[in-house]
Amino acid sequence: METFVFDTNILIDLKHYNPMVFKSLWNNIYCMLENNTIYSVPEVHNELSKTEDSLNEKWEDIDEKYGFFVDLSEKINSLDYWNAMRMLESFEIFQKYGENKPYWADPYLISTAMVDGSTVVTNETVHRQ
Repeated sequence: METFVFDTNILIDLKHYNPMVFKSLWNNIYCMLENNTIYSVPEVHNELSKTEDSLNEKWEDIDEKYGFFVDLSEKINSLDYWNAMRMLESFEIFQKYGENKPYWADPYLISTAMVDGSTVVTNETVHRQ
């Protein structure tokens, strides 16, 4: 079964899709939650906690009901996870930006996807100078 790990910006963007108007979208999201095909990481929750309260509360409620924020570092494959994190630390982008951000979910998302075989869902783009 294919699984997807959501970045913070996806959860923030979903607030623009009113469940009363976009019923099929939200029905599909809840179906995927029930089937454990979408999830995120605790670091995304940390980033989300810096946004508006209602948005953070919505995803906390979803986490409470479905276990949305999954900490792979505490699972059986945690050694693989930490090895993936160590490998990512060698990339320049992680060295350049990681120390300047109090919350940065990207390395955790990528490591989780690498170990879990999930697809990262994000709308970030690369800005080249």
